[in-house]
Amino acid sequence: MRVWLEGGELVGRVGGVTSGHDVRAGIAAGVMTVRLGGFTQGVDARLEFTPDQVTGRYGRFTDGLDVTLRHYAGEVRGRLGSFTRGVNVQLDLGAVPFPLGALLSVCALRLWLAQDRPLTPAR
Repeated sequence: MRVWLEGGELVGRVGGVTSGHDVRAGIAAGVMTVRLGGFTQGVDARLEFTPDQVTGRYGRFTDGLDVTLRHYAGEVRGRLGSFTRGVNVQLDLGAVPFPLGALLSVCALRLWLAQDRPLTPAR
């Protein structure tokens, strides 16, 4: 992942030229709005922050996925998707700020789904 500040937003690219996607993220009043991918083929995410938790939605209301993440002493833990169609996530990020960890989680979800991989864990 490579990002930089541009006009008060994080802008950059996740992954390679052929298998990656663009990312644009801005935070205002405790809400992060994220665009993953291009103008026509991209997905939006909206994440609402409290000091130690983020809740939100990846994608549209009808076919999107829930995002619930918490910050535990350098780790970002939580769930991407619903109880029946989702996966638990845990990222050990050390001193990385929680909003950046949440952004990394949503970017990883986009890469996973772009490869047509199932969201439910293998048994």
